[in-house]
Amino acid sequence: MSPWNNQRGFTLIEVIIATVILFSAIMSGAMVYRTSMKSMERVTATTVMASALPFIIDMVREELVSTGTDQSSGQYDRLISYSFTAQKNKLSPNIEHAHDELTAGLEYGDFDLLLTDVRLTINYQENDGGKQYEIYNYQELLWKKQN
Repeated sequence: MSPWNNQRGFTLIEVIIATVILFSAIMSGAMVYRTSMKSMERVTATTVMASALPFIIDMVREELVSTGTDQSSGQYDRLISYSFTAQKNKLSPNIEHAHDELTAGLEYGDFDLLLTDVRLTINYQENDGGKQYEIYNYQELLWKKQN
């Protein structure tokens, strides 16, 4: 009996097929991991922007009341910036008193009520340099004391 006929082991074809199957499994796992990481980054960005939204809306309201500007931009923190445009819709003059949210008190005098459409864009700068943004449209009811 020849020593070559009695050898046990794998043929070259079997090794190549096993390598292809192993490589395919590793690449599938890597693609699933990459997709889940991108999805997690999107969820994180959306959560961060949504949690900042009430504070940004307050900043926009304060800017609309104090300066009366129709558009502006600002920075919430080092990762989140915002910009807005406002379009004034309706004006109701001669209101006798209004509740002031800033001082939490009732003020008397002549006030103008103004319904404003606001388009707010929130930008989130990701750590890897990418950007995500959300656009919110809402109406803001503002009042100013007449001079």
